[in-house]
Amino acid sequence: MGSHDDGIHVIDGFPVPVCQIARAAQSRCFQGEAGYSHCAAKDDRHYGLGGRILIDSRGIVCGCAFADAPIDGRDVVQDMTAEIKGLPIGDKGYVRPLPSGELK
Repeated sequence: MGSHDDGIHVIDGFPVPVCQIARAAQSRCFQGEAGYSHCAAKDDRHYGLGGRILIDSRGIVCGCAFADAPIDGRDVVQDMTAEIKGLPIGDKGYVRPLPSGELK
């Protein structure tokens, strides 16, 4: 479908709760994979996974990833955007200063 060759791609994250926060301590759902995190959009804490999705300018899904909720979404971007051409765009949660060694 040519979605990897598109000039613009958008990446964003979303929470994937696996159980109620009150039951998280006793939950065996995704034990070892899930974790506690905060959803800024909903101003809510949750226990679960963090989902990331990458779409092209037409809305075609080019990639998705699920990780432990507290994992920084910026750490997943490099793997998700490795095969695309063009500009990946994300919100302020994906901004990271470049280390000085990388700038050299």
